[in-house]
Amino acid sequence: MGDRIKSSLADRDPGRRGSFFGAFSGLAKDVFSGKSSDVRGMLTAVYGLTGRGHVDTRAAAKDLGVSQRTVQRWIADDSRQHNKPRRDHLSKLQGKAKRAPTTKRGRRAAVSVAKQSAKGRSSQSRKGKLNVRGRQGVFAGRDGKKNYYVRYRTAHMDVNPDQMDAMWAAYADGGDKGLSAWLHEHSQDYVDDWHFESIDGIEWSAENDMPSWER
Repeated sequence: MGDRIKSSLADRDPGRRGSFFGAFSGLAKDVFSGKSSDVRGMLTAVYGLTGRGHVDTRAAAKDLGVSQRTVQRWIADDSRQHNKPRRDHLSKLQGKAKRAPTTKRGRRAAVSVAKQSAKGRSSQSRKGKLNVRGRQGVFAGRDGKKNYYVRYRTAHMDVNPDQMDAMWAAYADGGDKGLSAWLHEHSQDYVDDWHFESIDGIEWSAENDMPSWER
Protein backbone atom coordinates (compact mmCIF):
# COMPACT_ATOMS: atom_id res chain seq x y z
CA MET A 1 0.00 0.00 0.00
CA GLY A 2 2.72 2.46 1.03
CA ASP A 3 4.83 1.88 -2.09
CA ARG A 4 1.77 2.34 -4.33
CA ILE A 5 0.86 5.62 -2.65
CA LYS A 6 4.46 6.84 -2.81
CA SER A 7 4.65 6.07 -6.53
CA SER A 8 1.33 7.65 -7.41
CA LEU A 9 2.08 10.86 -5.51
CA ALA A 10 5.51 11.25 -7.14
CA ASP A 11 4.09 10.58 -10.61
CA ARG A 12 1.67 13.48 -10.15
CA ASP A 13 4.52 15.91 -9.48
CA PRO A 14 6.09 16.70 -12.88
CA GLY A 15 8.13 19.60 -11.48
CA ARG A 16 10.00 17.43 -8.99
CA ARG A 17 12.82 16.56 -11.40
CA GLY A 18 13.66 20.22 -11.99
CA SER A 19 13.33 21.04 -8.29
CA PHE A 20 15.85 18.37 -7.32
CA PHE A 21 18.34 19.23 -10.05
CA GLY A 22 18.07 22.96 -9.43
CA ALA A 23 18.46 22.53 -5.68
CA PHE A 24 21.61 20.45 -5.94
CA SER A 25 23.26 22.29 -8.84
CA GLY A 26 22.28 25.75 -7.57
CA LEU A 27 21.26 26.65 -11.12
CA ALA A 28 18.13 28.40 -12.33
CA LYS A 29 15.69 26.21 -14.25
CA ASP A 30 16.31 28.30 -17.37
CA VAL A 31 19.79 26.76 -17.60
CA PHE A 32 18.34 23.37 -18.54
CA SER A 33 15.45 24.70 -20.61
CA GLY A 34 17.19 23.96 -23.91
CA LYS A 35 17.21 27.64 -24.83
CA SER A 36 19.61 29.13 -22.31
CA SER A 37 22.43 31.51 -23.20
CA ASP A 38 24.16 30.96 -19.83
CA VAL A 39 27.22 29.08 -21.06
CA ARG A 40 28.88 28.77 -17.66
CA GLY A 41 25.66 27.51 -16.11
CA MET A 42 25.12 24.93 -18.84
CA LEU A 43 28.71 23.70 -18.61
CA THR A 44 28.28 23.36 -14.86
CA ALA A 45 25.01 21.47 -15.30
CA VAL A 46 26.50 18.99 -17.73
CA TYR A 47 30.09 18.56 -16.54
CA GLY A 48 30.12 19.69 -12.92
CA LEU A 49 33.07 21.14 -11.03
CA THR A 50 36.65 20.07 -10.47
CA GLY A 51 38.03 19.41 -7.01
CA ARG A 52 39.01 23.08 -6.86
CA GLY A 53 35.50 24.27 -7.58
CA HIS A 54 36.03 25.32 -11.20
CA VAL A 55 33.98 24.30 -14.23
CA ASP A 56 35.40 21.05 -15.58
CA THR A 57 36.57 22.50 -18.88
CA ARG A 58 38.68 19.45 -19.69
CA ALA A 59 35.67 17.12 -19.61
CA ALA A 60 33.62 19.65 -21.57
CA ALA A 61 36.27 20.02 -24.26
CA LYS A 62 36.62 16.27 -24.71
CA ASP A 63 32.88 15.74 -24.96
CA LEU A 64 32.18 18.71 -27.25
CA GLY A 65 35.12 18.05 -29.57
CA VAL A 66 36.94 21.34 -28.99
CA SER A 67 40.12 22.35 -27.19
CA GLN A 68 40.14 23.06 -23.47
CA ARG A 69 41.39 26.57 -24.22
CA THR A 70 38.32 27.15 -26.41
CA VAL A 71 35.98 26.22 -23.55
CA GLN A 72 37.96 28.40 -21.16
CA ARG A 73 37.50 31.35 -23.53
CA TRP A 74 33.74 30.78 -23.57
CA ILE A 75 33.57 31.50 -19.84
CA ALA A 76 36.47 33.96 -19.45
CA ASP A 77 35.77 37.27 -17.75
CA ASP A 78 36.21 40.63 -19.44
CA SER A 79 39.85 40.90 -18.40
CA ARG A 80 40.79 37.89 -20.56
CA GLN A 81 40.19 36.84 -24.13
CA HIS A 82 36.55 35.90 -24.44
CA ASN A 83 34.82 34.13 -27.32
CA LYS A 84 31.21 33.08 -27.66
CA PRO A 85 30.54 29.46 -28.69
CA ARG A 86 29.76 28.85 -32.33
CA ARG A 87 26.09 28.29 -33.04
CA ASP A 88 26.53 24.54 -33.48
CA HIS A 89 28.48 24.23 -30.25
CA LEU A 90 25.91 26.33 -28.38
CA SER A 91 23.06 24.21 -29.73
CA LYS A 92 24.84 21.02 -28.71
CA LEU A 93 25.48 22.36 -25.23
CA GLN A 94 21.86 23.49 -24.85
CA GLY A 95 20.68 20.01 -25.74
CA LYS A 96 23.03 18.36 -23.28
CA ALA A 97 22.01 20.80 -20.52
CA LYS A 98 18.33 20.08 -21.16
CA ARG A 99 18.96 16.35 -20.79
CA ALA A 100 21.27 16.73 -17.76
CA PRO A 101 18.59 16.09 -15.08
CA THR A 102 17.73 12.79 -16.79
CA THR A 103 21.28 11.45 -17.10
CA LYS A 104 23.54 9.93 -14.49
CA ARG A 105 26.39 12.15 -15.69
CA GLY A 106 24.29 15.29 -15.24
CA ARG A 107 23.04 14.24 -11.81
CA ARG A 108 26.58 13.45 -10.69
CA ALA A 109 27.60 16.89 -11.89
CA ALA A 110 24.82 18.44 -9.78
CA VAL A 111 25.91 16.43 -6.76
CA SER A 112 29.52 17.57 -7.24
CA VAL A 113 28.32 21.18 -7.13
CA ALA A 114 26.18 20.52 -4.05
CA LYS A 115 29.02 18.87 -2.15
CA GLN A 116 31.39 21.77 -2.83
CA SER A 117 28.98 24.45 -1.63
CA ALA A 118 29.44 25.80 1.90
CA LYS A 119 26.41 23.88 3.14
CA GLY A 120 27.44 20.77 1.27
CA ARG A 121 30.85 20.77 2.93
CA SER A 122 29.26 21.28 6.34
CA SER A 123 26.81 18.45 5.79
CA GLN A 124 29.71 16.05 5.26
CA SER A 125 31.12 16.63 8.73
CA ARG A 126 28.21 17.50 11.05
CA LYS A 127 24.62 16.65 11.80
CA GLY A 128 21.92 18.95 10.50
CA LYS A 129 18.44 19.22 9.06
CA LEU A 130 17.21 18.21 5.62
CA ASN A 131 14.44 20.68 4.83
CA VAL A 132 11.91 19.58 2.21
CA ARG A 133 9.28 22.05 1.01
CA GLY A 134 6.09 21.12 -0.81
CA ARG A 135 2.68 19.53 -0.37
CA GLN A 136 3.16 16.70 2.10
CA GLY A 137 1.68 15.01 5.12
CA VAL A 138 0.29 11.78 6.54
CA PHE A 139 -1.56 9.31 4.37
CA ALA A 140 -2.68 6.39 6.49
CA GLY A 141 -5.40 3.78 6.34
CA ARG A 142 -6.90 2.93 9.73
CA ASP A 143 -10.05 0.96 10.53
CA GLY A 144 -10.84 0.73 6.83
CA LYS A 145 -10.74 4.50 6.41
CA LYS A 146 -8.22 6.66 4.57
CA ASN A 147 -6.87 9.67 6.39
CA TYR A 148 -5.16 12.24 4.20
CA TYR A 149 -3.58 15.20 6.01
CA VAL A 150 -1.61 16.92 3.29
CA ARG A 151 -0.87 20.62 2.98
CA TYR A 152 1.91 22.91 1.75
CA ARG A 153 4.64 22.97 4.42
CA THR A 154 8.30 22.30 5.16
CA ALA A 155 9.50 19.11 6.84
CA HIS A 156 12.67 19.49 8.92
CA MET A 157 14.24 16.03 9.13
CA ASP A 158 17.35 15.13 11.12
CA VAL A 159 20.27 13.92 8.99
CA ASN A 160 23.87 12.93 9.61
CA PRO A 161 26.77 12.87 7.13
CA ASP A 162 26.28 9.20 6.25
CA GLN A 163 22.61 9.81 5.48
CA MET A 164 23.48 12.78 3.29
CA ASP A 165 25.91 10.61 1.33
CA ALA A 166 23.16 8.02 0.90
CA MET A 167 20.77 10.73 -0.30
CA TRP A 168 23.22 12.03 -2.90
CA ALA A 169 23.94 8.48 -4.10
CA ALA A 170 20.21 7.77 -4.40
CA TYR A 171 19.81 10.83 -6.59
CA ALA A 172 22.91 10.32 -8.74
CA ASP A 173 22.12 6.66 -9.41
CA GLY A 174 18.33 6.67 -9.43
CA GLY A 175 17.31 10.19 -10.42
CA ASP A 176 14.17 11.84 -9.09
CA LYS A 177 12.49 8.47 -8.48
CA GLY A 178 15.50 7.17 -6.56
CA LEU A 179 15.64 10.29 -4.41
CA SER A 180 11.86 10.24 -3.90
CA ALA A 181 12.11 6.66 -2.63
CA TRP A 182 14.96 7.60 -0.29
CA LEU A 183 13.04 10.62 1.05
CA HIS A 184 9.95 8.52 1.65
CA GLU A 185 11.93 5.92 3.59
CA HIS A 186 13.84 8.52 5.59
CA SER A 187 10.69 10.51 6.38
CA GLN A 188 9.22 7.56 8.28
CA ASP A 189 11.64 8.41 11.10
CA TYR A 190 10.16 11.93 10.98
CA VAL A 191 6.48 10.92 11.11
CA ASP A 192 4.94 7.54 10.35
CA ASP A 193 3.09 7.31 7.02
CA TRP A 194 4.58 10.59 5.78
CA HIS A 195 4.32 11.15 2.02
CA PHE A 196 5.39 13.87 -0.41
CA GLU A 197 2.72 14.86 -2.91
CA SER A 198 4.89 17.59 -4.42
CA ILE A 199 8.38 18.94 -3.74
CA ASP A 200 9.60 22.36 -4.86
CA GLY A 201 12.52 22.87 -2.47
CA ILE A 202 15.15 20.76 -0.70
CA GLU A 203 18.01 22.18 1.34
CA TRP A 204 20.38 21.17 4.14
CA SER A 205 20.86 23.46 7.14
CA ALA A 206 22.74 23.32 10.43
CA GLU A 207 20.74 21.98 13.38
CA ASN A 208 19.80 25.39 14.76
CA ASP A 209 19.36 27.20 11.43
CA MET A 210 16.35 27.55 9.19
CA PRO A 211 16.26 26.98 5.42
CA SER A 212 16.77 30.02 3.24
CA TRP A 213 13.07 30.28 2.31
CA GLU A 214 12.02 30.68 5.98
CA ARG A 215 14.45 33.44 6.94
